Amino acid sequence: MLLVVAAMLVVGAVFFGYRAVISVGVVVAGAMLTYLPIRWALRRLNPARVRSGYREVMILGGLLGLCLPVMRVLALPLVAGLVLGCVAHAVGRTHRIRVHPVALVLVLVWLVPSCMVRIEAVEPAAQWLQSVDAVLRPERAVLGDVFDAGPNMNHLPWASPQRTDATDALAHADPYDVLVREQRSLLRHRPLMANLLVSGELAPMVDLLLGAAPGPVGYGCRLLTIVLGLYLMFRRQAWGPMALTAVLAAVAALLLLPLEYQGRWVMANQRLVALGPVIATTYLSYMLLAGPLLLIVLILAPAGAPMARPGRVIYGALIGVGVVALQWWVAAPQAAYAALVVAGLISRPLDALRQSPFVNRPQ
Repeated sequence: MLLVVAAMLVVGAVFFGYRAVISVGVVVAGAMLTYLPIRWALRRLNPARVRSGYREVMILGGLLGLCLPVMRVLALPLVAGLVLGCVAHAVGRTHRIRVHPVALVLVLVWLVPSCMVRIEAVEPAAQWLQSVDAVLRPERAVLGDVFDAGPNMNHLPWASPQRTDATDALAHADPYDVLVREQRSLLRHRPLMANLLVSGELAPMVDLLLGAAPGPVGYGCRLLTIVLGLYLMFRRQAWGPMALTAVLAAVAALLLLPLEYQGRWVMANQRLVALGPVIATTYLSYMLLAGPLLLIVLILAPAGAPMARPGRVIYGALIGVGVVALQWWVAAPQAAYAALVVAGLISRPLDALRQSPFVNRPQ
């Protein structure tokens, strides 16, 4: 897993520069700042309660930092790291509660404040949640400052010719934010998808796959995420059928989502058929790739998967359906991680589906 974190950080540094490295470093430092004193206290009181090691917490801190975008204020990464250092002693693969610590922290310190800001309950916290909607120019990759972006959104593809004497970064809209905001309108209005792509408000699929779009530091390059997921499967740290089940469940959930259209309720698959195969394929592709589904399924979910194979299938299906349902009804990009928290809560009970080797033994 250390290799996975390092590879994701390198790609994040290419598109977001040293700001991404600093952000991840703040999360790791915050995690160790709270983890070490608690670990020392637990070793004094009950050494058997100490189950998480230094390396594991550092890797978790790296994953958490990679799941966050580059923030204008480092308060959120720091708080996220501090909370991770606390919850790592109570939840995780080796604990009674098999919830992934990274997913739990993302829900606690990112999703909940975001929802409260949306209902104007905690307005001062809004500045904590401001991410940088920009990526470095090709000629300023790694070395540039992602904060140095123009005031206006740039709607050209990332690799298109740019002036070398301009700002370090190009301001772009986060494709997942655009999709979450327009997910229902895209099904109601046929020209909207084409308009978003032609205008450049929605990043081209090539930019999305390469990572040249705003979003989590380590999840920009979807192709790298897929490769790393296959690597974990090769190392037997992940199970392919579980990931496939999650993706298929997500597609099925997308097709069955309810939508109000012209005064009546229809299912999303009816509108996709009416929109035609090109728009339908484009819509499904962006909904699956723009969001954190692959990051959750391929990188995070294996750490909390049940021991039983039938349980892993149920676990994967629950994650796939949960990610789609939460992003549809909650309409917040961070809501997808709550699906992994819910799946983690039932992960250990699903171990009961593992067949005992003493059952049906030949006489």
